[in-house]
Amino acid sequence: MMFAAHFISKIDENMSVLKMPIYESGYWDLKPDEAECLKGGRAYFHQTKQDSSYIGGKVLDWRKEETDAAHSERIVFTFEADFDGRGKPWRGRDHSMAWWSGLVSD
Repeated sequence: MMFAAHFISKIDENMSVLKMPIYESGYWDLKPDEAECLKGGRAYFHQTKQDSSYIGGKVLDWRKEETDAAHSERIVFTFEADFDGRGKPWRGRDHSMAWWSGLVSD
C-alpha cells in the first residue's frame, strides 16, 4: 500500500529546488516511521486546507534536521514534483489545528 500526505505550506515557505523537478520541503514535526511510510508515496502542499495543492509529487527520500524549534528534530522531504501533484483537494485530518493530513492511502 502506498501512502500520501497533505501539508499546509505557504508558497516558497521552506521549499527549495534542488534540480528541477526535484524539491526539498521541510521542516516537519513528524516521527521517522511516519516519514519512512511516505518514501515512494506522495506529498501534496497546500496554502490552506480549503485550497487545492499548488505542488506535489513522489517522495524520494527524507532526512532528519536539527532546528531551534520546539521538538527540534524535524523531517525534510525530497520529492519529485509532477503535474499530478497540482490541484488535489485536501484529504485526511481537517480540524482547525491540522497542519498535515496524517498518512492517507493513495
